[in-house]
Amino acid sequence: MDAKRGTQTVLITGATDGLGKAAALLLAENGYRVFAAGRSTEKRAQLGTLANEKRLPLETLEMDVCDDGSVQRAVTSVYQKAGAIDVLINNAGLAYVATVEDSSKPISSVSCV
Repeated sequence: MDAKRGTQTVLITGATDGLGKAAALLLAENGYRVFAAGRSTEKRAQLGTLANEKRLPLETLEMDVCDDGSVQRAVTSVYQKAGAIDVLINNAGLAYVATVEDSSKPISSVSCV
């Protein structure tokens, strides 16, 4: 895994914690330009600080995948800064846990998974 031939731009949702964070750091360490998106201001700041300390090509973005406007703003920002998104890792999601019988929401209304 090496982006040396030409820097590839990666956008990762849910990138401020867990597997998303690990993927963001690994890809940045291997030369990819990473845009790490997440909701938590605190976690984005911590990841940004770590990336700066390690001098990694990683930038954090605010994004809530359940908010279309938030997604549009983040994607627009990436396009303005990088010109393209070569790789998308959609790691963020929402869990809605209930049996169908106990659910007060129709299944068709759950759109952010």
